[in-house]
Amino acid sequence: VLTPEEIQILSEGPSLDDYLAVPQDKRIEVRVYSGLFTDTGREIVTSLGVHIKTKDGENYMGIKRDTLKDRKTFVETYLHERGHEVTGAPDEDRSFTGYFTNNLARHYIESHPRGKK
Repeated sequence: VLTPEEIQILSEGPSLDDYLAVPQDKRIEVRVYSGLFTDTGREIVTSLGVHIKTKDGENYMGIKRDTLKDRKTFVETYLHERGHEVTGAPDEDRSFTGYFTNNLARHYIESHPRGKK
């Protein structure tokens, strides 16, 4: 069972989707997990989040529970995994990094109209 603080941090997902201009019909379920483990049972401690798209069409984001201890870590992880979901690309792919560049540019332009500093 999630704590009230964890629930509050997790509830920021829809606001982050709004910030990224993700259409309502493209929103995905977010599931919280305790850890990501290899077939041998070793935990992949660096994995704070995952994007899962199954062969049968299920599409969701997994967020490690430890991520919910800190708002900044959650926001960074959510945005990172959202980038995978939108682009379908791995970390090293140009379209993955381009997604973030494009969103930063859009944010700057919207928050700094021409003629204002």
